[in-house]
Amino acid sequence: LTLFISVMLLLAGGTHAYFWVRLVRDPAWPPFVQRLASWGLAVAALSLPANFFLLRLLPRGLARAVLGPIFFWMGLLLLVLVWLAAAELVRLAVGLAAWWRHLPLDVAARQSLARWIALGVIGLALVSSVVGMITALGAPTVRRLEIHLPGLPPAFDGATVAQISDLHVGPTLDGRWLAGVVERVNALHPDLVAVTGDLVD
Repeated sequence: LTLFISVMLLLAGGTHAYFWVRLVRDPAWPPFVQRLASWGLAVAALSLPANFFLLRLLPRGLARAVLGPIFFWMGLLLLVLVWLAAAELVRLAVGLAAWWRHLPLDVAARQSLARWIALGVIGLALVSSVVGMITALGAPTVRRLEIHLPGLPPAFDGATVAQISDLHVGPTLDGRWLAGVVERVNALHPDLVAVTGDLVD
């Protein structure tokens, strides 16, 4: 448990420190914004390991209210990482272009670039996260695929398999939501149901 918590704190701390450098320090926001963002990132980093304890200690109703924002941040965190990785490519391209033209970026130009990148990353991550959350909370999408298996016995020709993944039943998606998913799967009248990956949180 100690090793797990240590690794979790290291990963959470390192990721949030990177966020702080790129989204807070480099853009050189006004001091009030920097202080607020710094404290926010510190609390967000500590919320990730705390989540595992709160999930087990809090009553179910309270856990859903408290852990909802933490789960939202976990999803948002991954999207921020993705968009920051893309932003590093933009930063590299701008730097190479400035070097190629023998026009090094001055402090003001670097700060302006950092601010535009920070705003772009935060905006894109928020939009992506909201779209993902709406999609996750909605009804699963049904995709129909026909698979040809050489050597399949004739008795199994036309058999149907309903495969469903990433249900994440837990504090954010409860039994009522799952009942709707079950009803939708049963309406397909499959011969076999395969539940794969991330059944519960």
